[in-house]
Amino acid sequence: MISRRTDLAIELQDGLPKSIHGIQNEQNELDDGILYTRTIIKDEEASKKIGKPCGTYLSFQWEDMAAKSRAELHAFAEQSAKMIKKMEEIKNAQCILAVGLGNRSITPDSYGPRVCDKLFVTRHLVREMPEMMKKDYREVCAIAPGVMGVTGMETCEIILGVANLIKPDLIIAIDALASEKTDRIGAILQVSDTGIQPGSGLGNARKALDENYLGVKVISVGIPMVTYASVIADGLVREAFHGKAEEQDIQQLVQALHSTRGAELIMTTKHIDVLADKAAEATAMALNMALHPGFDAEWAALFSC
Repeated sequence: MISRRTDLAIELQDGLPKSIHGIQNEQNELDDGILYTRTIIKDEEASKKIGKPCGTYLSFQWEDMAAKSRAELHAFAEQSAKMIKKMEEIKNAQCILAVGLGNRSITPDSYGPRVCDKLFVTRHLVREMPEMMKKDYREVCAIAPGVMGVTGMETCEIILGVANLIKPDLIIAIDALASEKTDRIGAILQVSDTGIQPGSGLGNARKALDENYLGVKVISVGIPMVTYASVIADGLVREAFHGKAEEQDIQQLVQALHSTRGAELIMTTKHIDVLADKAAEATAMALNMALHPGFDAEWAALFSC
């Protein structure tokens, strides 16, 4: 089997025993058919087995968001927000910096910046409307720092500089993810308290954005937008030959795909333009409701469109 090419905690558990020491899974079905999974990786041994840092991972499994109406996206966001706002990092933060990672010029990688465009930012209102911030709203600001090929600067350097100036209690890093299953593209929202590695979803990982580097708690938010050609090929060959294909032959096929034109082929859906917009809208709605107690559901739907 090839090395796992996914950012999703629930996928990294596929093929492993249901019960693994050091990993706790809780699963519930929320309203509107949303499958909610809370995965807690408790120790380093479990972390090595699953290939994810220790921490908590929330997964909201649904269906392809590109096919959903605004009302359905709104319902998904409302259910997700109820669970996200229970996270200790969210409950304890008063000043939040949201960071939309990715390249606006590459559609599947533009998810992070698109989410930031739809967030309800309030930091500039603190001095003008201090009464607004007392109970129902928190101080939120957002940036979309772009990518090194455009700015000439490492993304982590920009975020660190802004964080040192703003001094937030919490950073929310929003980025496109990768999945091993094509039917999970645009169908899962993952939220974790472990930080994030920018560019990992598009195979161009940069320095990790986490509390160790930034000195601030970091929550990551993402939806899978891509998968890898080698992952698709591996799965199709195994399915076509009913598990009887020689492992050596499968590996040769995968390596051939890896070396095609000197780079890994990354795949996405044919309706990625629609998906990028709708996934960003659903995510922004969920974050707006989770971060601002006074931001009601109807307003969230209107503001995040």
